[in-house]
Amino acid sequence: MSEPSPISPTGSLPRVVVTRPAAEARQWVERLRAAGIDAVALPLIEIASAADPQPVLAAWQRLGDYAAAMFVSSNAVVQFFKEKKNFPLVEWSLSAMHTRAWSTGPGTSSALLQAGLSPAQIDAPADDAPQFDSEALWARVRTQVRAGQ
Repeated sequence: MSEPSPISPTGSLPRVVVTRPAAEARQWVERLRAAGIDAVALPLIEIASAADPQPVLAAWQRLGDYAAAMFVSSNAVVQFFKEKKNFPLVEWSLSAMHTRAWSTGPGTSSALLQAGLSPAQIDAPADDAPQFDSEALWARVRTQVRAGQ
């Protein structure tokens, strides 16, 4: 069995369909097209604030009670920290609390740094990890979890 060819039967490169949220999809399509790749945006998900912000606000109020807060994307970081404006006295710092920020990968970690966290507060898969997802994060942080937390 031979490897599939990146060239379509008509001799042209295949089209790449980018399914990220609209703003990200546009950026990816622009980059791919600049590299000579035929790309189109088909945003299949929309990133928006929580319909009911109360659970997010409650999480901010009790942030110091949590062992960790897990963020699965840079969008999750942006949406969570958007609600921080309602709690100006809540500071996420090692001196104030022991809550860890768990990140599934480099993009999420970068967003956490931009939100004001220090690298020492963030747990994430290693930069050279073979994958960046919740499973890779769990392999990194599972020893932090204690019964009753």
